[in-house]
Amino acid sequence: MAAIKIAINGFDRIGRSAFKIAQGRNDVHVVAIRSEYDVNTTAYLLKHDSVYGNYARAVKPEDNYIAVGESRIDIVSNLQSVKKSWQDRMVDVVIDTTNTDSVRLKEHIVAGAKQVVAMSTADTIETIIMGVNDDSIGSISPVVSAGEPGAVAIAPVLAVLEQAFAPKKSALTVIDGGSPVDDTLRTKRTQQQNIIPAPFAGLTPSRQALGQQTIDGLSIHTPVANVGLAVITAVLAAPTTTAIVNQVFERAAKEPFYQGIINTTNKPLVSFDLRGSSYSATVDTQLTRVIGGDLVQLAVWFDSEWGYANRLVELSVDAGRVARNRT
Repeated sequence: MAAIKIAINGFDRIGRSAFKIAQGRNDVHVVAIRSEYDVNTTAYLLKHDSVYGNYARAVKPEDNYIAVGESRIDIVSNLQSVKKSWQDRMVDVVIDTTNTDSVRLKEHIVAGAKQVVAMSTADTIETIIMGVNDDSIGSISPVVSAGEPGAVAIAPVLAVLEQAFAPKKSALTVIDGGSPVDDTLRTKRTQQQNIIPAPFAGLTPSRQALGQQTIDGLSIHTPVANVGLAVITAVLAAPTTTAIVNQVFERAAKEPFYQGIINTTNKPLVSFDLRGSSYSATVDTQLTRVIGGDLVQLAVWFDSEWGYANRLVELSVDAGRVARNRT
């Protein structure tokens, strides 16, 4: 099959990471970027990154496109209508990193795209989390969400936990450097100097993808660049041990279904060590605890940009193949 033609709406950090990942694959062709930046700024931000370092490929701005290696990618202003942005470009999939409203997302379909994959956490949009419910990709709707970064990291781990131990209930604490999405008094405080608690934005899509309601939790937003730590606490249906829990996740990491999605480590790592990890989740087996036989605590590292962007591109490619057959 010919390469899936992808357009990216919004060229923030996730958009730029998704672009770099797509450029490293031979089954994807990014045809256009609808950017909030002009061509020179788009090229500069793509080349220079304060977290991951300089992009290895040559990037050259031109009049209305950027040249990345041998590729030419059109740059479209976000002041231009969606319809005009995608017309005549034969776009298979739009990766939208900006809109959360289902009506706005559907504008890409009206403009000619076959499929939209968004970062939206809106309840009205179908959520597909890789490593959880991606077996339903064959029958997805034209507009889907890839889930929120924290949910994409946590949900596959919860799925393994559910299958192996049937937990009665689970609580999540997600510690990362992302911007709080909830409009509360706490989230209005300075992020660079505070630890800010907020409701976990990925709770609804996690419940939706896993098909269970006995999950709750919160986010703790901290002044770190991009790597997060999720602490999962669950009450199990039957007694177990720390060694057995770790063995379950070590086996899961080797299964084809979780390849590239779940990883484990027994090294004494800190957040900086996980920078650039392409996995959705890395279970830190040194930090696993089982209390009283039935209360388990897991520590899960995740790169909320690079790991998430890998799943975003993978879902876009798979959904793009389905969309081509749909039309």
